[in-house]
Amino acid sequence: MLVVLTLAILFVRPAPPLLKAGVPAPAIRLRDATGSLVAAVPSSGHRPVVVAFFEIRCTTCQDKAADLCRLATSHPDVSVVAVDSGEGDARAARTFAQNHIGSCPVPFLLDPDLTVSRRYAAVVVPVVYVVDSNGNIAYGGAGGAALDTVSRHIPSSTGG
Repeated sequence: MLVVLTLAILFVRPAPPLLKAGVPAPAIRLRDATGSLVAAVPSSGHRPVVVAFFEIRCTTCQDKAADLCRLATSHPDVSVVAVDSGEGDARAARTFAQNHIGSCPVPFLLDPDLTVSRRYAAVVVPVVYVVDSNGNIAYGGAGGAALDTVSRHIPSSTGG
């Protein structure tokens, strides 16, 4: 019985407590895999942003990375960024982006000390947020299913 209970706790985890809709989104200013500083989420007055927190060794993240490219292509009025919540190795991040995201306009940002990941409560991956044009969280979700449905949560004023 104890073994069953332990396995249930390990495999049936509650969803992580994500940032609530309506709260101000923390700013994101990180370097990409080429070393350029990217301000992905300013405070307000910008177009909506989809932020996906990944780890390069996460197989679900690898499988879902191309979805970010499709999202960016189908919603050109929305910024889409990926944040590596893992080791922060620029070479590995470049390889991940080349192999799984391709040449689409989705910057792959490095968060080596996990400061931004913690601010966004991204304790598991993948985690995805939609930040509206006022700089507030419009949606937050965890897991591959969250990436599958994120386009439904893009504010309708963008045509999404």
